[in-house]
Amino acid sequence: MQHDDGVLRPLLISAPVRGRKMMRDKEKAFEQERVAVAGAFSINMEFDQQFAIAPIDLMDSLLHYGGSVNAVEIKATPNTRLEDLASDVSAIAGSRFNEVTL
Repeated sequence: MQHDDGVLRPLLISAPVRGRKMMRDKEKAFEQERVAVAGAFSINMEFDQQFAIAPIDLMDSLLHYGGSVNAVEIKATPNTRLEDLASDVSAIAGSRFNEVTL
């Protein structure tokens, strides 16, 4: 019998099925996917407890987004003129999208 060291064991990711109410059978209320963990790192405890970094294709499949994107976060280099960056992104994304600068 092979020893389970917790490294080779796949991680089970669950996401609620959009538009489906919680059911008595909770397994049917969630999409699930087993994935291999490729690496781990820490940013800070608050971030680590709230977020996981995963491939876009995996999350698209779990959340049934059909290839659509609802947000993009861009980190600008120091001294970047945010108004110019927002204008450039708007030109690429088109009029169906709104830009928000913080």
